[in-house]
Amino acid sequence: MIRVPKGFTTDPYFNAIGSKAPEFRAWGVVYLKRKERRGLQKKVLYKQYARRGRFQLSDYKRKKNLVLIFFPYNLDFDGNSQILKFNERYEEFRALNTEILAIGNDFCYVKRYNLSVSQKFGGLKGLKFPLISDVWRTISLGYGIIGTSYKSAQHSIFIIDKFGKIRYTAIYDARIGANIGEVLRILKAVHYLYRRPVRVCPPEWKPGHETGKLGTIDRSEAYFGHLEWLTRPPRSEKYDSYLDKLSRYTKKIKTKYEK
Repeated sequence: MIRVPKGFTTDPYFNAIGSKAPEFRAWGVVYLKRKERRGLQKKVLYKQYARRGRFQLSDYKRKKNLVLIFFPYNLDFDGNSQILKFNERYEEFRALNTEILAIGNDFCYVKRYNLSVSQKFGGLKGLKFPLISDVWRTISLGYGIIGTSYKSAQHSIFIIDKFGKIRYTAIYDARIGANIGEVLRILKAVHYLYRRPVRVCPPEWKPGHETGKLGTIDRSEAYFGHLEWLTRPPRSEKYDSYLDKLSRYTKKIKTKYEK
């Protein structure tokens, strides 16, 4: 049984789309390049590959969009493989003014060790974005992806815009990987709608495609009403007017000549 900390909730309606993202502050590690490791003399070898620091959501507010990747542990195949796929397309996220934070339920020293292991052997050496430790599950509880009967977070993705609002969530099975192209598409739509608050991006929208407008409910009702009128069932002959009888007669004659 996990105790819910003060200020957090597991209510699924709390983290609805458009609501304010829960604030967090936690320890994390960042991979150090070879130039940055010069002058460091650590007794433990794996500590040379990463630097520990504090990360909080408010540091990115009004500066960058955020993609939060939640996974249970750092040393499992599904979590590491997904992180590496995001790492391969990290420059595309940077072009959209977006930062990625990978949040796992293990200690910082586990993440430090994982950053010292080569990718050929299942490690995360050369990772371009930070790994954040959520040992006490406070962040996972705040975002509603861990129930009171679970011991670890579920695989999920959150997109938070630079104003601190949740714009997209996805929770999925550990055996099913995430669609990174879909995350990029939604980020492009969010970036497009910043200066176009009246526009609406339709399904499968991509940059360059047409968009709709808000406040066109009356027009859409007229359009769908017209479709219903076109697909209405045929009226019985006893309600026919003179013109309807004439049109039915002409249709019968045409079918005879066509045969």
